Amino acid sequence: MPKGYVREQFEETPGYEGAAPRLSIKRLDSPATSVDNGLEPTPLERDDELRGADEPLQIFPDEYDPTWGFRSRAYPDLLGFRLTQILGSPTSAVGDNDRVVDPDGNRVPVGAFMHTWTAPYGPAGDSPITTAMTLAYADERTFIALAGCASEELTLSSGEAGGVQVETRGRALFWDTIADPSITPTPESLAIRPFMRRGLRVETWQGNVLDLQEFGVTIANPIAFDRALGVASAFPSIVEKDEGPITVTVEAPKRKLRSADLDALMAADRFAVKALWESQNRIGATSYFYRLWLEGDGAQYTGGGPQALENRRRIGATYQAKLTSDGAGASSKFTLVNATREYFTFA
Repeated sequence: MPKGYVREQFEETPGYEGAAPRLSIKRLDSPATSVDNGLEPTPLERDDELRGADEPLQIFPDEYDPTWGFRSRAYPDLLGFRLTQILGSPTSAVGDNDRVVDPDGNRVPVGAFMHTWTAPYGPAGDSPITTAMTLAYADERTFIALAGCASEELTLSSGEAGGVQVETRGRALFWDTIADPSITPTPESLAIRPFMRRGLRVETWQGNVLDLQEFGVTIANPIAFDRALGVASAFPSIVEKDEGPITVTVEAPKRKLRSADLDALMAADRFAVKALWESQNRIGATSYFYRLWLEGDGAQYTGGGPQALENRRRIGATYQAKLTSDGAGASSKFTLVNATREYFTFA
């Protein structure tokens, strides 16, 4: 049977060629369904030189700009790792069955841990959180290491079947083939189910929540890569936050067209958002289910509209909404309760 695997750990500082940052205690051996990666070379072309040649000239290696992409079902531990990479380290609380309370007012029990990411998102400083990634094409005896992997976008889609999907992509500071690292991966337990559409409940939205057909969440993280003259390398050596904040948007198709939604689109009305994904698995021996919330005190439609007018019984609409702040509160907040004590810690 296929033996491929991927392992990731957070880097204390972004890793680049020649750097060896400390790696997190937390390791993610992901049950991914697809992991892309590319060296993305830009060779030195010389066809513009006056050499009297009327054919392509030999190229030489020049620069590389590695990329990566990741797709998996949204398992509770994995999802916390992915949110930490793009949003920064969460505020984490240890369940005590007393004072630690989730967004719905439930006491978080002993054995569970509540992680909260609140806008404006982190981390502090110039650089985003990055990971080191080991890709094992084990059956092909080929192994690849990436460093300085920064997440530019994360999407969370809740299709009707197949489990909630999480996709993320970005660029990296370094890419190289390596010897077999002899890793024995330990993915999240098979007994733990991913979040599924059957456990998704949109509690608060513009208009009638029963009209919603999908609730697709996208997190966009502007980042920039550069080459420092203090490092002699064909790869980038700097990754920094780019202009603009981290934004959270929602794609929200509705099965019925209603004038109230069109009015809200036209007026850029703000409306509260609250959605809950609840697993069918309890955390350990507790009666508490794995849960994820997305909340915001003011989403606004930024695009979309009705489907074409046709001879059909039902005509729907699709809207894109952006979670925004009016200065009085956070534009968005993610809360995850799972069995993982911490993510961004180092020995």
